[in-house]
Amino acid sequence: MSQQATCGEKCIPVTWLCDGQQDCPDGTDEQCEEMCGGHPQAWQCDDGKCVSISWLCDGVGDCSDGSDEVNCACPDQKVQCPGNSQCLDAWQLCDGHQDCEDGFDEASCPQVHCLAGQWQCRNKVCIMAGWKCNGINDCGDSSDEEDCASCPEGMLGCDEGRCILESLMCNGDADCADGTDEPTTCGKNCSLDNGGCEGQCSDTSWGVQCACRTGWQLQPDGQSCGDIDECSMAYGPCGQLCHNVPGSYFCDCIQGYQLHNLTDCQVTGDAIKILIAADQELGILDRRTGIYETLMHMKSRPSSVAYDLERNTYFWADEVLNVFVLGKLTSVPLYPEFKTVNSISVDWFTGQLYWTSSYAKVICAGLSDGRGYVKILEKDLTPEQLIVFPAKK
Repeated sequence: MSQQATCGEKCIPVTWLCDGQQDCPDGTDEQCEEMCGGHPQAWQCDDGKCVSISWLCDGVGDCSDGSDEVNCACPDQKVQCPGNSQCLDAWQLCDGHQDCEDGFDEASCPQVHCLAGQWQCRNKVCIMAGWKCNGINDCGDSSDEEDCASCPEGMLGCDEGRCILESLMCNGDADCADGTDEPTTCGKNCSLDNGGCEGQCSDTSWGVQCACRTGWQLQPDGQSCGDIDECSMAYGPCGQLCHNVPGSYFCDCIQGYQLHNLTDCQVTGDAIKILIAADQELGILDRRTGIYETLMHMKSRPSSVAYDLERNTYFWADEVLNVFVLGKLTSVPLYPEFKTVNSISVDWFTGQLYWTSSYAKVICAGLSDGRGYVKILEKDLTPEQLIVFPAKK
């Protein structure tokens, strides 16, 4: 049965909405003149956002206000399985039991948390915390660039984008959850001992505002500066080796590589090896010598391979994902419940794994040790191949 929408007491397929023919007695199915430019395959949420008409009543709230899942075939407090009229109670979602035929009710459950130094996007993707509000859509859903505008005149920022009146600064009450409105520099002046600032000092109506040079960060006391250890960040600045120094860092490369553009490492000479999957085995081909070395034998022929140089770990896909650590005798399947993987790729900065499935119509990102994964794209796509290039994120 096709997905249904309601008009009064009548149910109609969602594809009948905005099709140029009135199917509801009150004509609400054709009130489309101002909706998304009148595009026949678009539907406008109550908040003004436009989504694909095929997303209506699919059990996923694509509108921020959830209006695309209102007036569907399922009664209130129930969720509809995509593609049919089956309705589920809210408690049936993420209960470990597959109720929808395509596993929809268990597919979008939270399974991982971001690492220290990372920030989680609205779509559950983890990015470097410093990438928030850098002017680049690193999340893919732009959630990292929301609430980033500077505060209006007469207001100051705190609590990751929240603005408060400047008159609330240093009034004795903690108006910001992080305490930034009551710093230790209240009532001070830069002309006296630099306002107590270890770095730069600026006079304000409420006291002094301290700041630090590049490579240093202001400490919780609001006055002193501490070194930023760039090498300990989840997304390090170097392609291979990183060495932290006070106020800065420098990059280095492992044997067989040379430093390029101060951060990247390139192979020296012809010391290039190619990872090959063929004839039910995984092997390495030395481009300079032409010597082929078998790493391990397997029961199936892989369709995609990837290698994490930093962790000396190999990944491949046949029907499911597999991981093989050099020195161990056998491989280990990753997320065996996830079938028919087409392509895999590795973020060599973080070790995070990405894969596609044209059967499930999703692109996923997951931890390489099998602790959990999330679906980062699963709408209107049939992915086949995937390449990750972290340097251009």
